Amino acid sequence: MIIANQMEKGSTNLHAYEAGFKAAKAGAISSKDMTTEAAVAKLMWALKKTKNLQEIKKIIEKNIAGELTEQ
Repeated sequence: MIIANQMEKGSTNLHAYEAGFKAAKAGAISSKDMTTEAAVAKLMWALKKTKNLQEIKKIIEKNIAGELTEQ
């Protein structure tokens, strides 16, 4: 599961509230400041490459084409 933010300039922080913390603990992945469209496209691409959850998480969290703001 990827947790995304629909705010134009927002960012998803799974550690800000209890619900997000529990989601992260259960394996949810934060889309950080990616647009919803970028997160969906990136997830489809990641799933084509691997079914391993840890590898998918690495792919989602890595800036590949400017979809994530470097922090």
